[in-house]
Amino acid sequence: MSGWRTTFRSAIIKPFLIILILTTILSDSVAKASEDLVIPLKLIHALPVEGPENNQPSGLTIWHDTLFAVSDKHDDTIFRVALTDTNAVFVPHLTFAIPESAPGLLVCAERQPRGLIEVDRSVEPFAVRVFNTDETSLNLPAGRSADFSDLFRENGDLLVLQRNAEIISSLIYGGPVLEEKDLWSFGHIVNREDLRYSNIKYGLAEGFCMDAKRIYLILDNNGDCRASDPDDRRPLLLIMERP
Repeated sequence: MSGWRTTFRSAIIKPFLIILILTTILSDSVAKASEDLVIPLKLIHALPVEGPENNQPSGLTIWHDTLFAVSDKHDDTIFRVALTDTNAVFVPHLTFAIPESAPGLLVCAERQPRGLIEVDRSVEPFAVRVFNTDETSLNLPAGRSADFSDLFRENGDLLVLQRNAEIISSLIYGGPVLEEKDLWSFGHIVNREDLRYSNIKYGLAEGFCMDAKRIYLILDNNGDCRASDPDDRRPLLLIMERP
């Protein structure tokens, strides 16, 4: 299932911390991208998210045409996302544990430095490869650092959500050059006056997935209010056309 194993980074990174300390970084790449080719995404819907108390969306995936999400403050639960014309509702669906049969994992180290961690569970002990992908050629707003906040695989391609750059891109890693390709921008949407939150020092997009026609992006506002409505502290689910 595309995106499934990459979504639950908060639930699986901690067990690997000791391994990572002992693992040599395999790749420290120079970044290559062309911002001349950035495509602005087109918004279809911006839906407020209804969910549990202290809801902090931190990952999003799609399975059989249904969206699923996780929250930083609810680490053992996967929520089905029920869509209506006016909102998106987090419905508790099931608890989560890494299946014993899972052959491998790809997780992201979020920032400072950002990176990718490949875990091969088919051997004993697990084989771990770490890639430093902290370099980027994308322009970042002042005070922000390069980061990954979600990953999505489709037909062998890896796409990454670069929250602080407000960009979704394809990523080719492991060689001397880190390639950030097929750049899709959503900054013009999340910074729109009627949608933006009062605190936009850092990026807020925490989860991303897509299907053949649409891109789905979920924002974690950490309880902050929208700039246009101080009484509305709900996260947002953005549904956009896929280029």
